[in-house]
Amino acid sequence: MEVLKHCAASATAQLFPAPLVTVVIPAFNPGNYLRLAVQSILCQTFKDFELIVIDDGSTDGSFEQLANERDFRLRLVHNERNLGLVKTRNLGIDLARAPLLAVLDSDDIAKPNRLQLQVERFISDPDLVLLGSCADVIDSTGQVCGSIDTREYLDADIRKSMLRVNWFIQSSVMFRTEVVRNLGGYPANIPIAEDYALWLKIIAAHKVGNLRERLVQYRVHGAQISQRKIRMVREMAQKIQQETWDELVVSGRSAGFDPPEVADVWSRLRAGPGTLGRDYLGWAERYRQMGDRKAAFVTALAGLKVSPLSWALVEVSLPYRARPSRLWEKVASR
Repeated sequence: MEVLKHCAASATAQLFPAPLVTVVIPAFNPGNYLRLAVQSILCQTFKDFELIVIDDGSTDGSFEQLANERDFRLRLVHNERNLGLVKTRNLGIDLARAPLLAVLDSDDIAKPNRLQLQVERFISDPDLVLLGSCADVIDSTGQVCGSIDTREYLDADIRKSMLRVNWFIQSSVMFRTEVVRNLGGYPANIPIAEDYALWLKIIAAHKVGNLRERLVQYRVHGAQISQRKIRMVREMAQKIQQETWDELVVSGRSAGFDPPEVADVWSRLRAGPGTLGRDYLGWAERYRQMGDRKAAFVTALAGLKVSPLSWALVEVSLPYRARPSRLWEKVASR
């Protein structure tokens, strides 16, 4: 194990030969989840990796819990002050020694065969630059309470609708380190939805894909994402989509992409695809899956304020037995 300052990272890393994969975990006050995330990487079936955990000024003692880990593949980096998630992610890219880089957030868990399956795909496809996967959804206790299946797996299908839907789960991605370095890493001028912005930069010129396997467990906490943040992510995503489309058109690279979808008033009122109401609905359904009825109700209620004609938001806000569709099923079955 190595405990590094920024200036000492490169020199200390030379003690060991460069691995095939670098895994980066940025951490800011993740509590006990950090140890679980780290262990999920150290127990991978694929062994040729280095794991860089970057503490971004945590004050909860989580980083200190790793002090007794005795694994030469683990490199601990401590930011002198809180730099924020984007700069910390980019620091990980700068420190990476491997040609492939895998991302894992500090409260998520990688399944044992995650790195193995992704490396095999990269080896079999030299043109591939970005690869994600599907995921289980887990609650604060680690209980599986749902799943995220991306639905699009091939480059052409992802490319077609990527300006409308982000098909990549951040904690599942692996990419070619040098390509992302040359692109400047995560955009420093985008404080939210920075991962979506990077994926769009990659797909504009490179091949991407998703694996059908659920290779990570994505943790959802009660009230994990604020209603204000849901609105900010939607606004930023729409801005990124339009700017990317404009750049593609000007550069003559728009072939294969559908333009961003501009929702009409009717679609917004019904929480149609690509609307703020649909975002609220997605989070309300996740909270419902994990049994957090209060968070589901509050989130659905916020969604109804912007999409008052959404039957789905009405349904998810009510207890299961009181849902109109459930009552209708009982009447119809008599």
